[in-house]
Parts: sequence; structure tokens; C-alpha cells
Amino acid sequence: MSEKPWWEIHALLLGKLTGNLLTIEFLARLMIAKHEVGGDLKKTQPQFPRLQEGDWVKITPLSNKEDLTWVLENYNKCVKRNHPDLKVDAKKIVFLRDALAHGRAFGRSDHGSLRLVKFNRKVEKGKVKVTMSVDMTEDWFNLQVKMLNEANLRIAKALDFNVQELGKFSNS
Repeated sequence: MSEKPWWEIHALLLGKLTGNLLTIEFLARLMIAKHEVGGDLKKTQPQFPRLQEGDWVKITPLSNKEDLTWVLENYNKCVKRNHPDLKVDAKKIVFLRDALAHGRAFGRSDHGSLRLVKFNRKVEKGKVKVTMSVDMTEDWFNLQVKMLNEANLRIAKALDFNVQELGKFSNS
């Protein structure tokens, strides 16, 4: 167990999850774009560092409005034939992202961590079903980070990128 206060650990690990989710989406979009142009990445990306608010760019897999489910399902289609071992579990990744984006974090649980609760959008007879209820402990965060790291590494490998993996959280 870490010597840092629980809220600091929570914030750092939540940041790891968020960073991994953003990276997964961007790399998967990049793979789809690369696939569409026959493998030449130079043809796929607008010059992101130079983009300014108000600029107009061509609609591509990097700039379209499609959601994460579409992105990961299309990434999986891109690698299905030549590299089926590089597919990712789209449902698991999207479920985690949706829980973080749309769930509710409630005070400290009995285990000294926040509890993440997500509710179904469908209402039946004035009630809503709980679709997730989990204590966001260090172990839970580390399992999620591991799952996302593995997905990032698969996508990076499909892109022939060299990626350095972030390790497990430590109290240093």
C-alpha cells in the first residue's frame, strides 16, 4: 500500500486511465486512417501541432465525429485479416470509458476508496438498473491500467510504433 493519501493515489491512477483511453482512441483512429490510404501515414494526418481554433480540416478517421465503439470496431476490422492477435476488446474498453464519463463517484467506500456506480439509461417503472458498482481501489486501477496498456501496445504494434509502457503505480 502506498504512503500517499488515498485521494492523491486516486487522482494519479485516474489520470493514467484517462491518458490510456485518449491514447487508445487516437492510435486506433490513426490505424484506420493508415489502412484507408494504403499504409502511408504521411497522407493521413493533418498537422495537429499547427491546428488552431477555427481551422477547417478534411473529414478523416482522425477528425470525424464517430464514437469510441465505432473506432475500436473499425480498428479491429483493419487488423482482422493480417494480425487477428492485435485485436482489442472494444466492449471492455468502451464500458470502462463510459463508466468513467457517465458514472457517479460516491464518497469513500468501506475500503477507503471512491465507489464508481453507473446506471443504465433505460428507465423501467420509475427505476433504473445499476450496471456497474465497483470500489476504485489501487488494485482495481492497476488492473484497468494493465488492460488499457495491453490494448495500447497491440494498436501500436499494428502501426509499427515503438511504445514505452507505463508501469504500475508506485509511491515514489
